[in-house]
Amino acid sequence: MPTDLVIGCLGSAGSLIVRRLIEETPDRRIRAVDYCDEWARLKKHPEVLDAAVTGRLQFLQGDATNAKSMEEAFQGIDGGVILAFQGGGFGSAGKVDHNGVKTAVEAATRAGVQRVLLISSLFVTDRHKRNPIRIMLNTLRWRMMDNKLKGEQRVREAGVPYTIVRPGRFVSKPQGAPVKLKTGQGDTISGSICPVDVAAICVAALRNPATSGVTFEVVDEWGKAPEDQNGPKLQQEVAAAEADGDVAYPSMTAPPAASGPGSLAATQHAATSQQDKAAAEADGIVAYPSLGQPVASGAPSSAPAGAQLKARPVEEQLRTLFLGLQRDAAVATTEQISGMYQMAT
Repeated sequence: MPTDLVIGCLGSAGSLIVRRLIEETPDRRIRAVDYCDEWARLKKHPEVLDAAVTGRLQFLQGDATNAKSMEEAFQGIDGGVILAFQGGGFGSAGKVDHNGVKTAVEAATRAGVQRVLLISSLFVTDRHKRNPIRIMLNTLRWRMMDNKLKGEQRVREAGVPYTIVRPGRFVSKPQGAPVKLKTGQGDTISGSICPVDVAAICVAALRNPATSGVTFEVVDEWGKAPEDQNGPKLQQEVAAAEADGDVAYPSMTAPPAASGPGSLAATQHAATSQQDKAAAEADGIVAYPSLGQPVASGAPSSAPAGAQLKARPVEEQLRTLFLGLQRDAAVATTEQISGMYQMAT
């Protein structure tokens, strides 16, 4: 059974990536690596605990800036790799976002992995050198954007198949009506995105041939929000969207229709919702609804309550999202990409 690797598994995107890999790749193992070892934050989710108990999921404490630690992390990895970490402390941008990525991708090359996917950011290129957001992040976060750009270049130079995803600013709640994804190349778009969408995109891109050797940006495009966010109009629109299967964020409290209010499935759903909400609040993403979808009473233990990430509108878009993306080699002469290379050297 092939093994995939997620480094930065306790971050806002990394934790959701682990959960999505568990759900969507039952024929693969996952190794989840992070600098800290607060695994309880992930084990609160039943599907994560179940995967750990059955041996599909392995937790490992590791440091991307330490070559020996990365050699251990990549031992036996023969699938895809998602680098979902970034620096956070004083002076950490150069150490983590550049050299940490370099250390990790060098270990990936020696291990012979199938693909490395790096989560980077919008506004990393020289195209945005006068952008106030980029200037602020570079100033307050110790040249974070410059070092993210350098990290990207180390991935491109490593000789291993790669994908680089540049998401917009992470937001923890919907900014409007059900979402549509927007992609770009050359660092030409702006916007925000929910980490749950980043996770879906990364897992979908990891083994898609259309994203090999590709760098692309992605943001959420929000529809017009209801005027009264807390009124009956919102409730009616959400109910109608759920009925059509188009709701952007699932209901946190409604049990499946086939389950009565006193049934085991309904009880499981209520408990799972509270667990998901508590975990989200602990991670600072209090606006996230439950990602859990209960299973019918009597379901086998391999598919516990909360094991499913409920479908959102992005699921259908993932089938065609990557069509038309150009490989980096095909656009290396453009102003955006050449500027990126000059800046990264």
